Amino acid sequence: MENFIKTVILSSILLSLLSCSNKTDKKTIKNHYLNLQTGKVYENIKIESDTSLSYAVYLPESYTKNRKTKVFLIFDPHADGVLPVRKYKTLADKYGVILAASNNSKNGMRPSYRNHVITEFIGDVEKHFNVDKDRLFTMGLSGGARIAALIGIFNNNVKGIIGCGGGFPNIQHFKNNSFTWIGIVGNKDFNFQELKNLYNQLILSKYRAYLLVFDGKHEWPPVDVVDEAFGILLKNKTEGLKYEVKNPNKLSKWDKKEMKQQNIIVSDFTEKDTAWWKNRIKYLDEKRTSSADKGERLMNARLYNYIGMVSYMFTSNAAKTHNLKKLEKYLSIYETVEPSNPDMFYYKAYYFALKKDKNKTLEFLKKAVDNGLNEKSKILREKVFSFIGKDNLKKLISEKQ
Repeated sequence: MENFIKTVILSSILLSLLSCSNKTDKKTIKNHYLNLQTGKVYENIKIESDTSLSYAVYLPESYTKNRKTKVFLIFDPHADGVLPVRKYKTLADKYGVILAASNNSKNGMRPSYRNHVITEFIGDVEKHFNVDKDRLFTMGLSGGARIAALIGIFNNNVKGIIGCGGGFPNIQHFKNNSFTWIGIVGNKDFNFQELKNLYNQLILSKYRAYLLVFDGKHEWPPVDVVDEAFGILLKNKTEGLKYEVKNPNKLSKWDKKEMKQQNIIVSDFTEKDTAWWKNRIKYLDEKRTSSADKGERLMNARLYNYIGMVSYMFTSNAAKTHNLKKLEKYLSIYETVEPSNPDMFYYKAYYFALKKDKNKTLEFLKKAVDNGLNEKSKILREKVFSFIGKDNLKKLISEKQ
């Protein structure tokens, strides 16, 4: 942990100092750690040095305070730490490892606050549990995979990185050269090509790397796929891997076409009108199931999902700048490609909030919550919704709790 702290941006130190003003009774928190049971998921462990932060944790049945235990430090892109901990707790028991996942790390954080969250999280886990600090493992999904990689490439004590649906941050020089990287990606994930390319780069640079592919999209992988990754890192089980991709450096004609089409999608997003996009989305929707060639079907599925990701990015940026004209256009495309996406409903509510339409704002906020909006508390924090009234917003959120 000491090595990692030295590498993070210095501004995170200031945030750490500011956090010391918290007056929560630390004795109670310390006693809470002493009372934790093995074989049980704890959703909200408060960090002692900054109680505004927390994490989910699972101690395997074999855990004892008298023996060092390996730990996986996990990062969800939506700060939903309990999701991966619950999903993979059976693997924690199988391999005798601790699972700890941040409830604060998420996509879009300022670098200084991100570093603060990371250092406080890892420091608290290392302080309160008997973990093997010389053999740490990180794991994440999407933007969380980039956080897991960020820690791994700067901390010599990290021996393994599992990146699910996401690659590395934009950093050229690594401090740690001894880690094993395992990329896991769905065959319909819009980041599929990114992980293939990263794998090839790591192999060429003489890193130990593996690429596991499952039948799915941009999501936390099935348990049996992560089981295979744990086996590689913890048991050096590298033979007979069911999900390992052979010769991923060999590009098919569909791989080449997909990478070209991804660039075109980004440029066309602002240039083409909504009618054109609806036809394009309809075409990909048909081809992702009807094409005779499996490679073509999967390419079209990834491009379809890629449009969904690009829609989110453009819509989010238009909302931040309060550009109603662009927001209306991007939402129309977003709704066409992902008609039940909770983030799409959230930004529709945002659009109507900018227009001060209270009824429509509440209608789409409710749809966002009902369809599983991550981090519902952001509805309360977002100033554009303040005209609705805090009590109404709290009621909306609590009805789905």
